[in-house]
Amino acid sequence: MKRRGSSSTEFILTMLLLILFSLATISLVVSASGAYRGSEETIEDESQIRVAQSYLYTKFRQNMEVNRISVESLPGVEEKGIVITDTVLGEDIKTIIFHHEGYLREGVFLSNTEFNPTSSYPIASLEKLNINMIENKGIDFETISVEGKSFKGFIAFIPK
Repeated sequence: MKRRGSSSTEFILTMLLLILFSLATISLVVSASGAYRGSEETIEDESQIRVAQSYLYTKFRQNMEVNRISVESLPGVEEKGIVITDTVLGEDIKTIIFHHEGYLREGVFLSNTEFNPTSSYPIASLEKLNINMIENKGIDFETISVEGKSFKGFIAFIPK
């Protein structure tokens, strides 16, 4: 003879196991998506710092003569910026590379135009850009990412 409570007990145990399995699956999915998001942010951070380093190396290599690059204080910007002077069709043009509002930025100005940090465009997201001019030798620079990773670089000038 069949007992009355045994089928309802089996049903309740089955439901409890199903709920437990569902909770375990949900927690696994949530933790995996958090890990994915964290690794995606790290990859993006490293990509931004690589872009900044590559951009700086390229700009410096295009203008490696001693008197074409200088490090100067800029109005409206806390840190010093890199000023590259070039002559195009008889006009002096200044390319100014600087860190402002969380970005490595570049602005191109005629030599008689006043510098304005808002007249520039962002290159890469950075926490900080440290620049040190070594007289007649080159530029030592360091880019620091939003997550605090630091990459250093040095470009030597070509003597005239």
